[in-house]
Amino acid sequence: MEKLYSKKELMKIFDEMGIQEGMTVCLQVHPNSISNVIGAMQTIIEAMMQILTSEGCLMVPCFCEDYLDPACNKKYSYENWKKIRKEMIGYKAQLSESDSFARQFLRNEGVQRSKHPISSFAYWGTYKKEWLDCMQDDPISFDKQCFPLKQTNAFNVLIGYDLKDSILLPCIAKEKNLGTTYVRRAKIRRIKTSIFKVYLDLFLSIEEKETCLKACKKKSYEWNNQTIYSLSYTSNVSNNEAMDAKVSTVSSSK
Repeated sequence: MEKLYSKKELMKIFDEMGIQEGMTVCLQVHPNSISNVIGAMQTIIEAMMQILTSEGCLMVPCFCEDYLDPACNKKYSYENWKKIRKEMIGYKAQLSESDSFARQFLRNEGVQRSKHPISSFAYWGTYKKEWLDCMQDDPISFDKQCFPLKQTNAFNVLIGYDLKDSILLPCIAKEKNLGTTYVRRAKIRRIKTSIFKVYLDLFLSIEEKETCLKACKKKSYEWNNQTIYSLSYTSNVSNNEAMDAKVSTVSSSK
């Protein structure tokens, strides 16, 4: 029989992973990985909110490349670039698309989304207005939108994603001067007209991602034939601290 999980059981898992009241958590959840959760995405969101309370901060990536200049991706032929640039509506935090988990998070009371047209984040709980106002230059860094993730009581929790997909990696790479910086261009919606803005992004090789992961404390929780990961960053992490720690194992046959 398939094992189904309630909000209370999810809270127990998060607690065993070290998540506590008042912490900051960046939650990355792949919608296809939670079919065994009663209440699906909203249950996970509420379980994390209930643990953190409003004294903590819950943040979720709301990335979307729909507002990129057509020259920045390979979706459209050159012949259509001019038309696309003219007709694109442009990014607006309240209206623009994101993945289904981010959309569900945005439906919750008190959640606010940042203004970056491609790499936006949504926040709930205790956060600063300047994190919402980040629009240009290195969007995924400890200097700007991910500033709270540099704290010692901050975690990046990944469900249905691999460690290499962690939001922490480009932040750490920026600290260590790793990666290749490149320029992108995206359209932003204004009241009367929409404009294109240029910003910087970062490409990381597999080797550079591995280097960044070595600067993280890592925990894992075996859950329903997959692994939940928890990462936290410290610039002074020791070899013993950086080793993977398997917190617990849950059998899907229970």
